[in-house]
Order: sequence, then C-alpha cells, then structure tokens
Amino acid sequence: GKTFYRNNNISECYKLLENIDLEISQTLKKIILKKKKTKIIPHSADETGESTTKGISYFLDNKDTIYVYCTDWSEKMGYWDNLKVQIKTKAYNDWLSNKAY
Repeated sequence: GKTFYRNNNISECYKLLENIDLEISQTLKKIILKKKKTKIIPHSADETGESTTKGISYFLDNKDTIYVYCTDWSEKMGYWDNLKVQIKTKAYNDWLSNKAY
C-alpha cells in the first residue's frame, strides 16, 4: 500500500510509520519476528542526496519480509512525500535476487 502527503508533510508520515511499527511489532513479536532493522538512507533517485527514506524492515522466521517506510522528497524533485508498506514472500525475494535481473 502507499499513501501520499500532498503538502509534503513528512512529520505526518513519520507518525503513521511509528503507529504501524507498534502494530506490526506487537502482532509479530511472539510469533514469527526474527529481526527488525530501522534506517535512514539517501534516496537513490535523487542525485543531490537531499531526498531520504526512513524505514523499518521486519525479517520473519519463514524468510518473508515486511517493509514500512517514508520517503521525504526534496522540493527540487517535485514528488509528494509518501509512506509505503510492502510485504514480500521468500519466493518473491528469491526471484528478485536471482532471476529478475
């Protein structure tokens, strides 16, 4: 899923990211959550390095993954800030890593 922030209000995105993290962490912590990693990185589509992605990755025991992240686009890029939630199965991750490219 994806949600856009028209006014590029990244603080709203970060609040929703925290709420989603709480829900996912509470739901999965006793069942299948193997590891959780949080990071902020420059967005690869912005050569100036001014756009960033702040995200959380959840690595599950069955090797599926869940990604929740906010993209804070620089004004120069002309895109709306957004939040994305992705769920990827082990089979899909294997396909991406070994066959797609």
